[in-house]
Amino acid sequence: MNRIVTVLLVLAATACATRRASTPSAPPADGATSTGSAGPGADATAVDRSGFEPSCMAAAEEDPTAWGLRDDLLFAAWIDPAADGVTTALERLAAYVSSPGRGISVTTAFALAHLPDEYAWVSDRLAEARLAPRALVRAATTSGVALWIVPHDCPREGLERHLAGAWHLTFEPGPRGRTGRPMEGAVFPYVAILTAEGPLLLVPEDLESSYWAHATTPPSTAIAPRGAPIDDALAALPAAPVRVVLRQHGFVAGASPTALLAGPDGVGTPDTLRPP
Repeated sequence: MNRIVTVLLVLAATACATRRASTPSAPPADGATSTGSAGPGADATAVDRSGFEPSCMAAAEEDPTAWGLRDDLLFAAWIDPAADGVTTALERLAAYVSSPGRGISVTTAFALAHLPDEYAWVSDRLAEARLAPRALVRAATTSGVALWIVPHDCPREGLERHLAGAWHLTFEPGPRGRTGRPMEGAVFPYVAILTAEGPLLLVPEDLESSYWAHATTPPSTAIAPRGAPIDDALAALPAAPVRVVLRQHGFVAGASPTALLAGPDGVGTPDTLRPP
């Protein structure tokens, strides 16, 4: 019970931080980023003059097996930003998981219920940086760490310079790749992790140490996942504005679904392909 309460408090804090940062990123108080990007007050659409082309973000292959998804996640939600009705689909998903008897664990339901607000904030920040990924993935670890996964096919040095200027981040070497943290005065609740060969990750700043504790240890085998690995399961789902693979850990009420599909007309399981 203490574990569930702790995870709920972490998720609530993350949601509050996101709402507090719902305004565009403020320029830092002084100085330029470590990569030489434009200083405070610079236009985010013009900070990188090195020839970086933001369209590389949309060139990434839509292949969940290349996104570095570990199998010890609570869930992975694949969002298609270009799909018609994606915002409505997220709202319907939030309403669905908030209803009793859905067979979804409390921690997962709580996180998915806040997905519309989180997605709106993250997609706005990406748009400010002129980045339009073909896919966004919201996942959560069993220890309650929320993370956004942004697939891309960009040169990492160029993307680092671009993000440093657009989001006012300072990058430095991290455990796996490069980690960008908000400059003093910047309103940005995430750290941006540019992995050596994988996607861009956004992790809540106050949960960074918990994320690295998760990422640098072998996947937990305490609770065996059901069915295919989570990335294969996600790849096998039919197209929809929102595709979710669930790993049920903890107490649930009702039959436990392993996947959900959400569209503007409602939410269903892959078996129904339509709202139940």
